Amino acid sequence: MQHRPELERWIVAELPRDTQSILDLGCGVGRTGFLLWEEGIGRERVGLELSPDYAARARGLGVYDRVDEADLSDGLGQFEDGAFDVVLCIDVLPHLEKDAGRRLVQECERVARRRVVMLIPLRKQPRARAAPTESDRSTWTLGDLHQLGYDTKQFGSKYTAGVYGGRRFLLAFYVGTLISQLFPSFAGEVVAAKSVGS
Repeated sequence: MQHRPELERWIVAELPRDTQSILDLGCGVGRTGFLLWEEGIGRERVGLELSPDYAARARGLGVYDRVDEADLSDGLGQFEDGAFDVVLCIDVLPHLEKDAGRRLVQECERVARRRVVMLIPLRKQPRARAAPTESDRSTWTLGDLHQLGYDTKQFGSKYTAGVYGGRRFLLAFYVGTLISQLFPSFAGEVVAAKSVGS
């Protein structure tokens, strides 16, 4: 995941403030975990990451209780039902085939006790320096997420792909976000959230 602090803060806003345990799928180098730690959210934070290099970097931050290497296309069988208050799935679904992504969403809902929060790009991501595991295998739409019962908030613009820094990013992000609220098909990314359990 590119570092996008404005968007990451909107993800955190979807989490109940009294969240005790969080599973961060595709935790990468730990940026979201660091933000959770910084905000004081979650007493227990567990990260899962496919890349051994990224997992080692996330462990090095010291903001997770543990970081395991895992292929998310295999599901979350290592966790019991309702094992975590919240499951985060940040920029993961496009890396899976669509059917595997749907199965992962079901697994997130099984493992979450309270809420599932996802960040999903609505277009193919430019990944000039990406690891082979980061190639996009599927594209998701707002309709796909609504069909799965998720509430969505659109952000940015699909026309500013690859702009991730400085004033140009901020301008594109905020103007794109305003426009995407009126015209959802304009959005570049979406935060999707669903309450689960009782």
